[in-house]
Amino acid sequence: MKRLFSLLMCSFTVVAIFAQRPLVADVSKLPNGMQESVANGVSCRGQVMNGLQEGVWASYYDGGLLSVLQEFSHGKQNGIYLEMDRNGYVSLQANYWNDELNGTLYKYHMGGKPILEENYKNGLLHGQRKVYYDRGSLQEESSYVKGLKEGPSYWFDEKGNRLATYHYKYGLFEGQQFTYYTNGGLKSEQNYEANKKQGRYLVYHESGKLKLEGQYKKDKKEGVWKEYDSKGNLVNTTTYRNDEAVQ
Repeated sequence: MKRLFSLLMCSFTVVAIFAQRPLVADVSKLPNGMQESVANGVSCRGQVMNGLQEGVWASYYDGGLLSVLQEFSHGKQNGIYLEMDRNGYVSLQANYWNDELNGTLYKYHMGGKPILEENYKNGLLHGQRKVYYDRGSLQEESSYVKGLKEGPSYWFDEKGNRLATYHYKYGLFEGQQFTYYTNGGLKSEQNYEANKKQGRYLVYHESGKLKLEGQYKKDKKEGVWKEYDSKGNLVNTTTYRNDEAVQ
């Protein structure tokens, strides 16, 4: 479970790494027409109309290759947003409406292999989100509603074997959570209520035989916990009270 919780944290890291570099600049004192300005410390060029950015704005790498392209309407980010790598490949593609991300955002490795695909509505994650391994296979598939994870989230290894199925409500663990062996067999199952472990917890040997069983109450071990060997024999029993072993 610890390894899979680390994978969950990786998904949040991905979002931070792939933050956009919008070409929003202060052009209020510039005359109408094609102008140059600075956005996020980068020189960019585009049309100014009545002190506002208008149409397509772009920034370039040294040597003239396109770095970022973005559309504006009446000073607001509206339309396509593109980031290019130094080899001329699209590395990120998104759409803005009224200064907020809307629609599908794509992030790519060089050559077009996907890294990330996620949907936005009014600046918040909303809809399906997919994260990919470096070689292109799917790592995570989940859904969001108004910026929070909702419903099932599926995790896979690089060969396509399912590692886990998690369930969310309002961004928190809710209901049954499952992990799997690479052969498809169930590895563990555990219930959550509002992000806290609650109820029966089961762990299985790869053969499918029960390995560990116990109960949680409000995120703490409670009652009798039993461990079994690979043949199904009971090998240890521990009683817990308020997450502490009492015998």
